[in-house]
Amino acid sequence: MQPPPEYQKLLTDFPGLFREQEPLAPLVRFRVGGPADLFCQPQDLDTLRAVVTHADKKEIPLFVMGDGTNLLVQDGGMRGLVLRLGKGFKEIRVDGDCLYAGCAAKLPRVCLHAAGQGLAGLEGLSGIPGTVGGAIAMNAGTPESTACETLESLKVCEPDGLIRVLGKEAFRFAYRRFYWEDGTPLEKRILLEACWRLRKGEAQILRQQIRQALRRRKACQPVAAASAGCIFKNPCADMPAGRLIDEAGFKGMQRGDAMVSPRHANFIINQGKARASDILSLITWIQEQILETQGILLEKEVRIVGETSPV
Repeated sequence: MQPPPEYQKLLTDFPGLFREQEPLAPLVRFRVGGPADLFCQPQDLDTLRAVVTHADKKEIPLFVMGDGTNLLVQDGGMRGLVLRLGKGFKEIRVDGDCLYAGCAAKLPRVCLHAAGQGLAGLEGLSGIPGTVGGAIAMNAGTPESTACETLESLKVCEPDGLIRVLGKEAFRFAYRRFYWEDGTPLEKRILLEACWRLRKGEAQILRQQIRQALRRRKACQPVAAASAGCIFKNPCADMPAGRLIDEAGFKGMQRGDAMVSPRHANFIINQGKARASDILSLITWIQEQILETQGILLEKEVRIVGETSPV
């Protein structure tokens, strides 16, 4: 099938950069989902700006993904362009008490770098997988801290290719939520680099705290499984979603090859051959059961994107 004209110009202007009908399942932790119409991974800012500008002018749907650690791509795949930042957006640097990290950098690596520089404030995030950009977009966190708490500024790319640095007065955040103060939809600005203002600490102590956090995570979560982390938000601080699901007796429940983790009830794992529809079916069933028996509607934390069936 001949690609639409707006796709064809991208393919012509950037030979070798774009891939058509790119499988997305290998790029998300659930290991499920259909392909993207177009996929690209710009390695530098100039290429990124050119791609974003063209997509905006031609009204091509654009979705930016990180490591897919909190993402469920549906079986029909994604229309438009899926973009993933490349190696040019992974730099980590320190200037005084500020740590700068490209939004494609892995969050655990950033936390370790901060600790090694004797900068405290990120060690509580060290057990969270994924990229800096993904962590900020959902204000990922633990009981100790969240990704946006000490965030000082963000470098972004606007739809017209303009690069801006926006200070903390430009954004707000809440539990598992980040949003722009001016009302701009989150997906309209591409996060390029984050700056955290941290405090001084002792590198040895900070590294020890990171090791402890990783041990705790490994002890209670299925870290080696094909999973997207916590499926549901906690209804409140003293009512974890995992506890509700566990007390309902749902550990080990299955739909196809999708299963509620026997280790942590707020995780669903792909045992190898699950489809996105199996995972979605299990999510919906849990929501219905908890609502019926407990009167609580569990809100999804995992982000669900794409189409249920191919075009």
